[in-house]
Amino acid sequence: MCGGDIPIVGEQAEAVPASIPNTFQTADAHCHPTDTLASLKNISSQNTTFMCCMSTSFHDLDHVASLYREHPTKVVPAFGFHPWKYNEIASTAEVMTPEQALEAFSPEDADLAAKLIENQRPLQEWTTILTEYLTSHPKAIMGEVGMDRAASLPNTNFRLKLNQEHQSKIFEAQLRIAGRLKRPVSCHCVRAHGLMINMFKRIGKESIEEFPPAICMHSYNGEPDTIKTLLKIPKIGNRIYVSFSTVINGGKSEKLEKRIRAVPEDRLLIESDYNTMDAIDLQIAQIAHVVAEARGWTLEETCVKTFQNFLRFSNVD
Repeated sequence: MCGGDIPIVGEQAEAVPASIPNTFQTADAHCHPTDTLASLKNISSQNTTFMCCMSTSFHDLDHVASLYREHPTKVVPAFGFHPWKYNEIASTAEVMTPEQALEAFSPEDADLAAKLIENQRPLQEWTTILTEYLTSHPKAIMGEVGMDRAASLPNTNFRLKLNQEHQSKIFEAQLRIAGRLKRPVSCHCVRAHGLMINMFKRIGKESIEEFPPAICMHSYNGEPDTIKTLLKIPKIGNRIYVSFSTVINGGKSEKLEKRIRAVPEDRLLIESDYNTMDAIDLQIAQIAHVVAEARGWTLEETCVKTFQNFLRFSNVD
């Protein structure tokens, strides 16, 4: 999720408890606190041990880098381009037309479509900048990147969508950078799991050296069987982690519990996916309680397991 997103909740969810003892170590595998800059001063009020803080475009890279510089023992920086903002990048060498970047749109939306891509910057420019940020931040991961075949763009009043080919080119370019630099990836995937699985398989066959050391499918909202498919991809399945949040996945529900139980206990992560610093502890407590109940673990076991999994995923010392 990035600022202003609408949570996607599959079914009516029950309210969940909202506290964790301060003595428990916890890791937020995916959050967006720099979306609300005024909230960053409250980071010391949050007990969450590690926060993996995402960027989403050209515009917030420095915010994430600055937060990391100020709190290097708490913040794990993540640099990447969110699929909802791929309209800001041209995935071809030439200037793109709206028809190349977007799904089919009506004539009355032609002006809106043209405006959406009028300030596009070349993909090569973005990959150069992304590489520089990752190289200058050895502890950074890549995120938030991915593909989304469901979402209409918020900055078009949800009228226009980016097309599949455009999304695929930008996502794959970022994925290969993460592979070459050996950086984990926090991945957004909505109704694009088949496309993503095929891409993972192809890159793995072509050059496993260009595949990231770890992938987190963040706020996973697909089918439980798709988790099994991801985990069985040759050479890659053992690099897949899956994370959940209440802000996107909802509270206690049968669908969410089935997804949680489909993830091996050593690949399970928790996250807030929240866009303000003020409530990260609250969000992490809520999803930790949901996971504990779904897996039949104590709250402490849940925090320990997901914390250790995050250390392994992120390569945090």
